[in-house]
Order: sequence, then structure tokens, then C-alpha cells
Amino acid sequence: MRKAISKGTCKLWRAGAAAAALALAALAAVSCGGEGQGTGSGTAAKLPPGTSAESLNQTSTSAVSSEGSSTASQAKSKTAATSYRAGATLEKVNFTLTKVTRAGNNSAVVSGSQRELAGDFLQIDLAINNASGGLVDLGNFSYRLYSPAIDASSYEEYYGSNSAYGGYVKKNTISAALLSASSLQKVSYVLRDGETVEDIFLFYDLNPLSVDANQAFSLEEAELIIYDTATGQSASISLAGFAG
Repeated sequence: MRKAISKGTCKLWRAGAAAAALALAALAAVSCGGEGQGTGSGTAAKLPPGTSAESLNQTSTSAVSSEGSSTASQAKSKTAATSYRAGATLEKVNFTLTKVTRAGNNSAVVSGSQRELAGDFLQIDLAINNASGGLVDLGNFSYRLYSPAIDASSYEEYYGSNSAYGGYVKKNTISAALLSASSLQKVSYVLRDGETVEDIFLFYDLNPLSVDANQAFSLEEAELIIYDTATGQSASISLAGFAG
């Protein structure tokens, strides 16, 4: 009797173990399948017709490359514009324009108790090198701005005899003082042979009777004239290249 019961119990235990094993296997299969389906349906993006993830990735990479090339090209153009220079040589003295800036106020020359004025102003930064073989007095030169849009007769009415920022020379030509970038004062250096002076500039008022811009003034039509008052010789430098 005990042997029969034991034998029946053993069969029941084996059947239960087999059922449990089958249940675990089924659960694992459902779990793996469900996870795969859930991942696919939950994260996959809907792509436009005729496209694939690979093609979209290639397009994105191409766009980034194109944007990078465009930025580099713009930076190169900007660098080229800011590095433009123009110059002329008069009696073995080299005058080089390093920068030309048009501004809507005179803040570049305001110091101390001077007041800032709105208007139309032109700043010309330059470097001067003496290659004459002797001493050169920069005070012997007159720095003149020519433009058909300049009315030279209007400067005395506002500035009187002070021609630091523009004084009458003739109809469409004015002169200005050579200024130090550090002191903002008029300078008259004597250069030794081989010496170069920088950090100097010229500052012209383009419309002395108004705060409005001189709409007719254009760098394409303007030029700086270096005039030697001792000899009467002169050299001209076009400002057209600084217009861009």
C-alpha cells in the first residue's frame, strides 16, 4: 500500500515539475517577444516615404559639412576685407592706410571735457615709414581728403580756424591734422631714416553743419592726398578698396 502511494506521488511530482518548466519557457518566450515588439514600436520614428534612416543620416552629415564650409568661407571673406591696405610713396616716405572707418559720432576723438557729437565722420588709420635716407618731418605734410560730395567752404562756419577735423583747401578738398591714437592730440613727429610710426590716424567731419549723414559721400569716389608743403609734390591713395 505504502509503495503504491509513493509511486503515485512521484508521478504527480514529475508532472508538476514538467508543467512548471513548460510555463517558465512560455513566459520567457512571451517576455522576449513582447520586449522586442515593444522596443520596435515604441522608439522607431516614422520616416517620410522613400527615405531610410541611412539616407537621412547621410543628408544630415552633408548639411553639417555644408554649413561648416559656409561659415569658413564667410570668416575668410571677413578676414580678407579687414586686412586690406592701400598706400603710396612720396619722396621715399611710405604712407600706408591700414583701416578706414565711417562713424555716426565723434567718440573716437572725444576726451576730457569735450562733448560727443552725432554726425558723419571718417577715420583713417595709417602707418608711415621713412626710407628717404635722412630725417623726415611729418609736419611738412598736409593730409587732404577729396570727394565730390565735400563742400569745403562749409567748414570755417563751424570750426573757424581749427582745421583738426577738416579745413578748407579748395572746393571739394579738406585737410585734417595727424592725430595720436593714445593722446588724441595733433602730432608732428620727426622720423629717423628707417623708422616707422604707427598708432596715428586722421579724422574728418564729412558734414560739419548737420548731425545727418552726408548721403552723397562715397568711398568709391574719395581719395586721400598726401601733399608736401615744402616741395609742392603730392601722392594720392584711393579709398575705394575700403568700401566693402
